[in-house]
Amino acid sequence: SKGLTAATLYFYRVRAQNSFGTSPYSLPANATTLSALAAPSGLSATAVSSSQINLVWIDNSTNETGFHIEHSTDGKTFTLLASVGAGVASYSDINLARGTRYYYRVRSFNSSFSPELTSAYSKTASATTLRK
Repeated sequence: SKGLTAATLYFYRVRAQNSFGTSPYSLPANATTLSALAAPSGLSATAVSSSQINLVWIDNSTNETGFHIEHSTDGKTFTLLASVGAGVASYSDINLARGTRYYYRVRSFNSSFSPELTSAYSKTASATTLRK
């Protein structure tokens, strides 16, 4: 079903119908919808050298498989940088160009589904690698 509420128990029963009438209902079956994936918050980027920026964020999800970290040099066109596991809330981006501004965003994902479920993106954070 579509349009269901996250983290809610639903009960279902079915019956057949034709020109002769309607059958009794089946025994009820139930299923609970998953909690929605919450977007990470509080993303911050800190340049620690001329080639490294450290990221930290707040994990607001309880059912993620992990996080996708994306980066950009123009703040508009992002590409996947890395994926980290559930409960991980930091990442070090290394081998970066000296004196360059990098933009980052993070989202939680659950790969148990096909297609993979993803949250909204965090707010963008940026930092410039040191010149020395």
